[in-house]
Amino acid sequence: MIDLHKFKEALKDHLTFYHECLTPKHPFFVSPKNQNESDEFIVVSSPSRMGNHALISMLDGHPELPRVPGEDDFLRHSFFNCTYDLNTYLKHIRSDSNISYIRNLSSFPGDTDKWAKLKQAYTSQEMPSLHAGIQFPTNKLIVADFQDTLFDVNHEAYVSALNDLQDSIARVDNFSELFVLYLSAFVKLDPQFRASRFLATYSNSGMRRQCLWLCENFRKVRILASIRSFDSYAVSHIRSRYREVSFKSEFIQEAWEHWYHKVIDYCWIKANYPENIMLIRFEDISKNTQLVADNISRFLGIEYNSSMLSSTVFGVKNKGNSSKMRDDSLRGKFYSSAEAIPYDLIPKSVHEVSEALPFGMYI
Repeated sequence: MIDLHKFKEALKDHLTFYHECLTPKHPFFVSPKNQNESDEFIVVSSPSRMGNHALISMLDGHPELPRVPGEDDFLRHSFFNCTYDLNTYLKHIRSDSNISYIRNLSSFPGDTDKWAKLKQAYTSQEMPSLHAGIQFPTNKLIVADFQDTLFDVNHEAYVSALNDLQDSIARVDNFSELFVLYLSAFVKLDPQFRASRFLATYSNSGMRRQCLWLCENFRKVRILASIRSFDSYAVSHIRSRYREVSFKSEFIQEAWEHWYHKVIDYCWIKANYPENIMLIRFEDISKNTQLVADNISRFLGIEYNSSMLSSTVFGVKNKGNSSKMRDDSLRGKFYSSAEAIPYDLIPKSVHEVSEALPFGMYI
């Protein structure tokens, strides 16, 4: 059992939530119409570089769960675009070209239909040069979520479902309704789509503000987030951005700022919405996979299934999305790097925050 009182006390002076992630204070986001008591769906959203794709892969083969092909940016870009210019966003949503606009929000740049590009790559069997584990250059379109892994998506069904919803989308007056409509189309990307108790599984890393909003408005949302220790996270962060591991002071400072803000915000959500979000130790995904699978099954209210011990996406074994290229011996397996930043280079504040983390893990 977690000790929520101790957890909250340890976190109370650390709340961050970057200003660019703030929810627009507009009825479209904050009116009572956003309250949803019935729709049940799963969100996989960990801080970046902390195992989000491993969690996607663990859920993939479970017969009770909707499958997700990778990270989708519709939710992230919707919040960012509305914070920047809500009026323009609403004009797009209410226009005759709203479906084209929405499809393009799926990619990290926010200007390309990611799932169309993935379908093209699969059809041509041309592996994209970059996968999600490589974040440099940071403005580059990333199509492949997993290293050296291509799989089919039913892009035609996804687009068809969105087109059928065009008029309904144009008439929405709250974001909860819009997101539910998007999820009902998004799930059709699965060529083997089957209806389940859950409307969909949706994933994108680093969505702490969006996850907070989901917890505030969807009573039945269930969020999975893995938290990684700073010593190995820093190595992954530096390599993904600079292609080499160098413990320069500015690199460590940058890694610490990313780790601190993201970890604290997810922990704060856990402390305030313990029934809606489960925090998972990143290291346990590979070192104690059974423990993680059992806890996830209990949290989601599903039967444990042995498929959760294999790393797959749409049934295809993958090699994850590590910042370090991996060979085929790791395909279908969960793994973690043995590399770590030297102990004496870890900022003091990391130890202060880490002391609070055990109070919030699992359920």
